Amino acid sequence: MKINRVIMSTLVVGTCLVMVADAALPPQYRNQNDLKVIVDYIYSNADVSRSLKKIDFTRKVVYYSDCRAYFYRKEVKHNKNRERAIGSRPRLQLGRVVCPKKVGK
Repeated sequence: MKINRVIMSTLVVGTCLVMVADAALPPQYRNQNDLKVIVDYIYSNADVSRSLKKIDFTRKVVYYSDCRAYFYRKEVKHNKNRERAIGSRPRLQLGRVVCPKKVGK
């Protein structure tokens, strides 16, 4: 019984350490994760990869053909009475794609 409690305590502490380590990722690793999401979108869509013009990483926008794909990160709401909670940022995700309508088609 005592061994089970020790094992359980070790697992809980280990899990907490992993969560804090994920939250404390340096910016270059967060940027790599964001870039992977954007590049995965490009690879998953033949029209985008065929007509890719530019990736604006600062604004998180992909320009292709006459279209733009906007990426965003969900805002995390925090209780105003508490300090910002430790935790990883939400993943970047595709927000909207804007393509002008072709006239006469």
